[in-house]
Amino acid sequence: MIDLKMNFKNALLDFDREEAEEILMLAFKNGNKTDLVPELITDVLTELGDEWERGELALSQIYMTGKICEGIIESIIPEEMQKNRTAAYTAVVTFNDYHVLGKKILYSILRSAGFNILDYGHGVSINGIIKRLKSDKIKFLLISTLMLHSALEIKELKKEIEKQGISVKIMVGGAPFIFDELLWKQVGADAMGKTPTDAINILKQWIN
Repeated sequence: MIDLKMNFKNALLDFDREEAEEILMLAFKNGNKTDLVPELITDVLTELGDEWERGELALSQIYMTGKICEGIIESIIPEEMQKNRTAAYTAVVTFNDYHVLGKKILYSILRSAGFNILDYGHGVSINGIIKRLKSDKIKFLLISTLMLHSALEIKELKKEIEKQGISVKIMVGGAPFIFDELLWKQVGADAMGKTPTDAINILKQWIN
């Protein structure tokens, strides 16, 4: 299993999707790909996320490996099985902000880990988010921000969510929350994640 993880990880870092997919297909030829492939992908992406946090990998590498894994998941696991793995409804958004790289990375990695997640886009207003939360019956909302003023606006979003009687947990992330580790509490979020790995772990806790 160690060699398998290492070979898969090296293929990802080489941005070789064909090789990475072939490794998984051969490894789980007689196994349950629906369970085992997402588990292995999550383990490897967690390792890569830890290496990025230590400054050993570039953000572009994290983004590309996440996109490759997202494509592999969609290619080798039937769509109906993907939907059944995670019943919870989750959405990610870049709130009042147009810096989308962090959100794109998070979206790709969460899909690779088997989460059903909607992308609400970027530059979305409070009213826009409220409307989508109601129509999609979202249970978990992940908000990415880069600018402080966008992060502070989450407090107003939370007030409107409570006013509308919407039941949703909010997880926040991005530079403002890394610089000020208490900011997420000040804006009324339920959790803060510094990395996609944090987001995976927090979502698993919420779902269970």
